[in-house]
Amino acid sequence: MLRSIASILGSSVFLFTIACGSSSGSGGDGGSGGDGGSGGATGCDDNGVARAEGDVFPSQDGCNTCTCDASGEILCTEMACVECDPALVCAEIVSCVDGLLYPTACGPNNCDAALGPCETTCDATLVCGDALTCVDGQIYPTTCGPGNCDQPLGPCEEQCDPALVCPEILTCHEGQLYPTGCGPANCDAPIGDCPSEPCDPTLLCGDAITCVDGQLFPTTCGPANCDAPIGDCATECNPELVCAFVITCVDGQMYPSSCGPANCDEPLGPCGGTR
Repeated sequence: MLRSIASILGSSVFLFTIACGSSSGSGGDGGSGGDGGSGGATGCDDNGVARAEGDVFPSQDGCNTCTCDASGEILCTEMACVECDPALVCAEIVSCVDGLLYPTACGPNNCDAALGPCETTCDATLVCGDALTCVDGQIYPTTCGPGNCDQPLGPCEEQCDPALVCPEILTCHEGQLYPTGCGPANCDAPIGDCPSEPCDPTLLCGDAITCVDGQLFPTTCGPANCDAPIGDCATECNPELVCAFVITCVDGQMYPSSCGPANCDEPLGPCGGTR
């Protein structure tokens, strides 16, 4: 089996010979060939697969193309393999990766060719919060949206209305903290994670401002229903006061002791009658 290497100098595509096969006629008694001539090459041996002269077929690495030439040699291009998966299903959105623009959210991972250089300006060094953010109908993996050159994950799933008028109060929604009472409904991006204390957002709470641990909350549940504080408590109280166990009505709210809010108790709800 003859093995040789051929290359085209000065080109980015190299040709190399990986196998060849040939046959020659057998002579008579001491002759050298059927009619005195030697037989020429009839094809190539591609690792046990017979290839005819002029056949074009993929290389063993799957990244190059080979040809069987007239001399029985297999000549192949020698280009580097790119690790990508053309079977990937990608969102149909233009994406910027390493300064190049691609036609899908997969960038080059699904073997798409770049459309050209990115035209958008972004800052890859930005430090962003770890929260999903909706910008221009696309959802991004951080609070920066596209500002830090992140690729969008896909279209925003939640419908929102940027024209909503919302109270200026921090709101916890699905583990993320939002700057208004609307949560994500008015298309606001989250500003961070909700407080880590265990809470139950399904609690039914009274509509009363409540002071807990020096922070003011918008309901009688305090932070127990996952509400974010709306500021510092304006009133001072003394949790060490000794109070009688009696329901007390102060400023329209019922408290569980005779101290009312003076001992930092939370109200139980609105007063049922006048005292």
